[in-house]
Amino acid sequence: SISLSNALEMAREFADQGHYAEAEALYRHGLRSLPTAAHGGVDERVTDMACDATNNLAMAMLEGGDLGGALPLLRRTLEVSRGSLGDRHPSTLTSVN
Repeated sequence: SISLSNALEMAREFADQGHYAEAEALYRHGLRSLPTAAHGGVDERVTDMACDATNNLAMAMLEGGDLGGALPLLRRTLEVSRGSLGDRHPSTLTSVN
């Protein structure tokens, strides 16, 4: 089994190389591996990681041509980041960008 940090790092490498389907699969694996608290915004560190991973997943989907799949993820990332981390947190600013 791939660790969370390894999955996210490998996903970034695949995305950087233009292998978006592989990156997407690894980002999804990483997101499934996050503690449940990430989805409720309880732990800032985990929420930050979830927002970053979801944003990166959405960007890989965009680069791979899946605009329809990416937009809801980008909107959700922004919503969670604003609600849990605030408007000035780096993850929120990344989501807005």
